[in-house]
Amino acid sequence: MILPSLRRTLTGKFIVLLLCFLALQAVQLAVGVTAVLHLGEEARLVNEVGRQRMAMYMLASHARRALDEAAWGETGQETFDRGIAEVDRFFQRHADAAFSALLPTPSAKDYLDSSSTVWTAELRPSLAIIRRGDQPPAATRAALRRYESLVPEQAQRFDSIVDLIEHDISTATLSLAVFQSLLLGVTLMLGVVGLYMARIIVTLPMRQLIKAADAERQLAARTIV
Repeated sequence: MILPSLRRTLTGKFIVLLLCFLALQAVQLAVGVTAVLHLGEEARLVNEVGRQRMAMYMLASHARRALDEAAWGETGQETFDRGIAEVDRFFQRHADAAFSALLPTPSAKDYLDSSSTVWTAELRPSLAIIRRGDQPPAATRAALRRYESLVPEQAQRFDSIVDLIEHDISTATLSLAVFQSLLLGVTLMLGVVGLYMARIIVTLPMRQLIKAADAERQLAARTIV
């Protein structure tokens, strides 16, 4: 009677311990995968914002070349149009709620809203004047000067967005490390609990049974004698 009861008690408690361990592993896996996916999205966003910053300066370079028809050419026009279209696509994506959800803070969204407004209202119209080529040279040069005067501020907005995203990445990485450390500590604690349970439920009762069996055998031996 003692052994079956002991077996049922031992099985039940170790099943609970195993379920706790499996639950911890599931939480660790879910949090780890979610964090890695989030960090990957933010890393892609950093690269994309960085490309827009570079595109602002590249368009300025192409615009300066546009003033020199000899250096402009059909290839230059295609490159110029492709650069504008790439920036347009970026800000069209910015209008999507799913894209805005990737931004870590309201400040980052404000910077992106400002950069979109400046692009639509100031930078793109200046590039359009340069691209058409049907304006007086003075108007074209004025448009170029206007564009070049606004580009550093636009680049600074992009830099601020990148800084905020990188700060969020650092914070998320640190939080993930702390969380994984806590889970490791809890897992080790479960291991210690398992060893303690094995000692209390298995080792000590078995020693008591062995002592009881030895005592009965000695008593039986004395009785026979």
